[in-house]
Amino acid sequence: MKGPLSKSLVLLVSALLIIAACAAPPPPTPTPVPPTPTAVPPLRIMPMGDSITEGLCDSTANCLAPEIKTPTGGYGLSACNWSLNTVNRASVGYRASLRDKLASAGIKATFVGSVSVVEGLSHEGHSGWTISDLDYCVQNADWLEGAKPDVILLHIGTNDMGWAHEPDRMITDLRTLLQHIYAHLPKSTHVIVAQVIPVRSGLRYYYVALPEPGSDTLVEYNALIPGLVAEFQTANYEVSYVNMWETIQSDADLDYVGLHPNLEAAARMSDVWLNEIKAIVNK
Repeated sequence: MKGPLSKSLVLLVSALLIIAACAAPPPPTPTPVPPTPTAVPPLRIMPMGDSITEGLCDSTANCLAPEIKTPTGGYGLSACNWSLNTVNRASVGYRASLRDKLASAGIKATFVGSVSVVEGLSHEGHSGWTISDLDYCVQNADWLEGAKPDVILLHIGTNDMGWAHEPDRMITDLRTLLQHIYAHLPKSTHVIVAQVIPVRSGLRYYYVALPEPGSDTLVEYNALIPGLVAEFQTANYEVSYVNMWETIQSDADLDYVGLHPNLEAAARMSDVWLNEIKAIVNK
């Protein structure tokens, strides 16, 4: 069929198709499927230090001190997985308080370390140890490779003072310890170095007779820590420091030995750790 009629028919059919297309409802919009949330693994925290980290003498009942075993004191590698916490199983120091406060703050965390006698409160706190004792085990045991900590809470130096180590030697040993920690862990591992708590006023440390009150040595040592931390920060290591000195407000906050915080003072220590961990998490 040709002519005007055929053209009209074509136009009519086209118009009807356009009308039908316009009248048809649009296809339904697919409901977006929300992405499956990725589970955030808990922050792996390694408390590291001496009996103050271990929790020895946080109460009189927990203040049993059998023979001290240190790696540089002749025990070598066998000392690296040993702690008085195996005897004083209820000693928790600041660790229990910090665990609870992290949970209250909504920070998923797990404590890691070779000493795990108290459920959920693993650590590397070793009574009587010096900075170089920790360094020995960092180099020779599998503490760091096995635990893979994200954050290390480092409070160490009190026993160095007890052996009459000079502050300059202590800070040199601390530098070496940090270097060896980062030889085993990535730069992104955050080490929080504590300016250590004081000892009892006028204390003459029970290992050796000091020529001056022990706290004088610790004051000088603590004053050197910010500069050391700055060295590592300049080299792009995740290191910071906190002031633990002020958590001890009087001699009444220390045990009868004059070295360890009671539970109230340990709780204040946990607040200091918590605030720094929050700053790390929120960076």
